[in-house]
Amino acid sequence: MKRLTYRILAIVCIVLGIIGALLPVMPTVPFLLAALYFAADEPQIQSFINSNGLLKKYLASCQGTHPLKLYEKVFILCGLWFSLVISICLLAGKTHWQIVLAVIGVVVSLYILRIKNIK
Repeated sequence: MKRLTYRILAIVCIVLGIIGALLPVMPTVPFLLAALYFAADEPQIQSFINSNGLLKKYLASCQGTHPLKLYEKVFILCGLWFSLVISICLLAGKTHWQIVLAVIGVVVSLYILRIKNIK
């Protein structure tokens, strides 16, 4: 039962990741990482994720194996902080969640800034 649940969750995360790759307002990488996690015992699903051209691009940049251009980093960071600021504003009065979002934003920003640049 647990294996079936993980397989279903992996497929749902892959679908959400594909939607996120096509829509600029929805994240892609978190869903793909979750799909890889849920598909740890499913070689077919892992090979689909790793061999798909669209999904592979997102995972390579996430894993730090694919360097980014400076404008890509700026675009990613602007999108990240734009969405975080909107979320923080919507959570007015819930200071602990605002702090959590700010910490996540700082950690993700530092990670993105550590990825090598393409010249």
